[in-house]
This record gives sequence, C-alpha cells and structure tokens, in this order.
Amino acid sequence: MVPSAPKTALFLAAFCALLFSQGGVGPVNDGRAMLGVAEAMAVDGTLALTTRHQPGYTVLSPEGRVHSKFGLGESLLLAPAVWTVRVVSLGGADAAEVGWIQWLMLHVVPSALGALAFVACVGLGLALGWSAPAAMFGAGAAILGTPAIVYFRNFYSEGALVLLVMVSLWGMALLDRRKLSIRQLAGLGFVAGFAVLVKASGALVLGTVGLFVLWRRERLGGWKPLLSFAAGAALPVSAALVYNHLRTGNPIGVGYGEGVDAWGFSTPVWEGLWGLIASPGKGAMWFAPSAIVGAWAASRVESRAWRGGLAIIAGGFVLAAATWWAWHGGECWGPRLILPALVPLAVFSGKLWEDGGLSRKVAIVAALVGLGVNGLGVGVHWVDHYDRVPHETWAETMESLAPGESLPIEAKHNLASIHENFSRSAIPAHAWLLGEVLAGKEGRTGAPWSGEVDSTRRPLLMNWWPIQLHARGQMGVLQWLFLGLLGVGTGLYAHRVRVAITTRRPAEGAVGVD
Repeated sequence: MVPSAPKTALFLAAFCALLFSQGGVGPVNDGRAMLGVAEAMAVDGTLALTTRHQPGYTVLSPEGRVHSKFGLGESLLLAPAVWTVRVVSLGGADAAEVGWIQWLMLHVVPSALGALAFVACVGLGLALGWSAPAAMFGAGAAILGTPAIVYFRNFYSEGALVLLVMVSLWGMALLDRRKLSIRQLAGLGFVAGFAVLVKASGALVLGTVGLFVLWRRERLGGWKPLLSFAAGAALPVSAALVYNHLRTGNPIGVGYGEGVDAWGFSTPVWEGLWGLIASPGKGAMWFAPSAIVGAWAASRVESRAWRGGLAIIAGGFVLAAATWWAWHGGECWGPRLILPALVPLAVFSGKLWEDGGLSRKVAIVAALVGLGVNGLGVGVHWVDHYDRVPHETWAETMESLAPGESLPIEAKHNLASIHENFSRSAIPAHAWLLGEVLAGKEGRTGAPWSGEVDSTRRPLLMNWWPIQLHARGQMGVLQWLFLGLLGVGTGLYAHRVRVAITTRRPAEGAVGVD
C-alpha cells in the first residue's frame, strides 16, 4: 500500500504541482462538448446542449435534441466546478474575477485526477512488491514522461480514463493477494463501471476486472465477492445505458454511428499499429519511451492472472485504436487514444529502476526523453500547431455533412502529411513554436515544414495560466499570491514524502488499502 503517513502528502504534492503548472487555454474540440454538458446539468438541469448540431461532436436524439456524442463521466466530474462558478457569479463579482474563478475551479478537476492517478501508480508499484523509490520513479515516468501530463491539463476524457485504469489495476494487484474487503470490492466495481460512463471503450476495463474477480472467486470465498463487485458497477453502468438511450434511442448506441464516425474500424491493423508505435507524428516510441521499455518489465510479473489482465487492457486499447478510422486521435497531442495502455506500461519503468545496473540507466534515459518531449506539449498548446501547419482540417470535413449524413470512405480526410512527415509532426513543431514564444515572435515564418504557415487565428503564448490570464487582464495580486502558495505547498508536501520514503519502508506483505 502507499504508506499511511505520506499518502495524503503524496496526493497534495502532486495536486499542487499540477495546479501550479496548469495551462491557460480553455477547452477545445471534444473538451468543449463535454464541458457544455456539465454546464447544461449545473445551470439548466438537463443533459441536452443548447448549441447547434455539429457533426463529429454531437448527435441528434430521436426527439431532435442536440447531445454530446461523448460519454457522460467527464461531464459529471466537471459539473460541481461549473455549479460553483455559477453560484459565485450570482454574487455580483466582476467579469475578470468570475473568469479567474472559472479557470481555477475547472482546472482543479484535471489536477485532482492527475494527483489521484499518481498515487494509484505508486500504490500499484508497492502492491507489486517494489521499494518506495522505485514506485515513485515509475509513477513519475508514467505521469510526467508520457502524454498523460498534457491530458491532466485539459478537459478530454483520457485523464479520467487513465485514473480509472490505474485504480482498477491497483485493485487487481491487491485482490491477487486477497487484500480487499467486500466493501472495497464494491468500490472497485464502481471504479471499473465508471470507466464505461466516461468512454465506451471503458467496457474493456470493466470486463477485464470482472473476469479477474470471477477467476479468483474461490480464493475469495465464493460468489459473494463477485456479487459485491457487480453491485458496485451497477449504478454507473446503468447510468451509461440510460444516457445512451436518451441520446440515440438505443441503450448500447454510443453516438459514434454517423458523420465521419460512420467509417468505424476501417484502418488496416498494421497501418494503425505502425502509426501508434513508430510514426513521427503519433508514435509511442517518441512520446512515451518509458512505456516501450516498461512493457518488457511488465511481461515478467509473477502473477499470470494479473499479467493477463494487464495484457488484455493494454492490448485491447491499442488494437481498438489501431483499427479505428481516426487511429491518430485527430488534432491532439501524441497517441491520445492509447494513453490508458501507455501509462500502466510506463509505471513498470520503476521495476527497471529497482533492478539497477543497465536496466536503471535505460529507465532513466527513457524517462528523461519522455519528460523532454512532453514538456514541449505542455509549453505550447497543440492548437497552435494545427492552426499553422497546412492540412485538411476536421472542420471542413464535418461542416459539409447534414445531420445523419455519412461520407463514403473514399472521402476520408487525410492527416498523414502531419503524422508521417517528421517536419510537420508535433515534436519539431512545438519546439519551433516554443522558441518563437521565448523570442517574442508569433510563429508566422520559418516553420520546420519549409516555412509555409497556414494561418494564425490566435496569438501565440506559452500555455501557462499566469501568462494567459495576464494577457486577458485577469492576473492580479491575489492570483500571484495563489501561484506562490501553490509553489510553496508543492515543496512542503514533496519534502514530507521524501522524508517518509527514505526513513521507513512498508512492512513485508503490507499491500492492503486502508
């Protein structure tokens, strides 16, 4: 388990650090639609959107109402923050203060999700028998050395899904040693079931954990543990089915059946696998090298059942994404769709750290490369890249569709010029853009893809909230004081964690949850 003394400090240190380093760009694309549902719930008490139908982001219900095509889970997580902002705005605060509070409350959510995921990564390492430093290293490589750090600064569903996958794998590791009570099994069921509510692909998590509980039922004392797990999963799964029926008229209709999504799983598997693993624009070997080296360590886990569960979850996400028509995840940072597979594999770089010698050196190099690459994704927003590199945009394709209309596969738009051309991929592009920001330029000339810039619809700024808020006139003395407190809090809690893990280790076999 995470030792009882530093586990709260561990969460708070990660939370303060993530909130300190949050971006200043508001929700874009998928995140805007999910935030729209959160606002509809908090303000109007409805799940329908008031915007016009946008193919690729929304679906029309049988009653003709506009709904988000994305899962409800992320919106549920954002709704309390939206409601808080609503209450504050009713108090008569000026627009600048309301804008600041809105930024703060909304970014609390991805920061908290990231901090919890960090704790779950550490907990998994300890449950597998690693030392505390090795577990901390693996967690750091998984959260900071993969695109996860970028998605814990945004409102996409990948952050929440990563957290749920890590908690599920942690729970499976504890369950493998009979360290979960009946009540905790119900909690594990709720977590795995909530993955379905966040994203349809979360069914892979629920099914895998459910099979694991079924496999271990005799060791756990019969059918009661499985029933407890099922009872915990019942509420979020039922909510997902009801929401699907409301949107599509079908409990298992997930909103991905029209427009560009009608192309479905049409990518040849080898093409998608190459793109996700090695392509310059989306390859995991560039964006998450810790996951590549960690995969070897993961294959050495003693428990065949747990190892099989990890293989099903990681392999399932990768294969599903590889055959999806938009295997690349579209206009985003890195291999977004396989992030729930990359993070748990990257955690196993902690096992390489534990092994010492050459293995430790490989783990350190992979983590540093991942940290450097994904630091570029943090420095400037991916919108600044896609705004400037010439390509056929998503909007041009989707806006041409009437409601319910689908295009033939031959009309599928092509982003290969970005994903398969290193000069146009995100890594050199973000390096160039970051250099432009530091030089006080606008990223209008000298691009690595021969200098041709498509457009610059937005000013080029570093994606850090004090800079963004200052540019909008919302960064005052109170906000600078808050920034300083976050920095101090990060240091204090990190120091407490360091002292705890260097002065004592969990007792042998202490892998339970308290």
